[in-house]
Amino acid sequence: MGRDRALVQEYVWTCRLEAQGMPLLANRLGPPPTPDTGAFSPLRPDLTVIADCPIMFVHLPDDCLAIILQPICNILHLDYLGQLHRIYRNEALAKHLLAVPILTNGLVREMEVLLSSAIPRWLDGIQVNRLAPEKRPLVLALREKAPKMEL
Repeated sequence: MGRDRALVQEYVWTCRLEAQGMPLLANRLGPPPTPDTGAFSPLRPDLTVIADCPIMFVHLPDDCLAIILQPICNILHLDYLGQLHRIYRNEALAKHLLAVPILTNGLVREMEVLLSSAIPRWLDGIQVNRLAPEKRPLVLALREKAPKMEL
């Protein structure tokens, strides 16, 4: 089990680096990135309640909203690394997944966020009938509210 998790993590980091234009082979690297190449300053998470569940999200610098992936996976009792792996395999979803620095409890931590417009597509890949009955209303509410992000 530990080896599988390590392989998934390696795949996630490889995909993330390549998506950011940083291939792993040194001879393919371009000029070193400069500080103003789109790096985010630490973001503060906000909290809203959807279907009686607290949902953490962030306001991105370009005025987009994104849901922090790990807490929503925890709420829905989904394997976080498995969901990351699934998102990275799907090109349409992967382009909406960002790793941003988030300030929590005085510490800056890089966390994956999924743009609100991609939430319904991500949720379509989840088998709702396999979720606990009390979690199903949250999935239905997120499908409806996330694209509009009326939080």
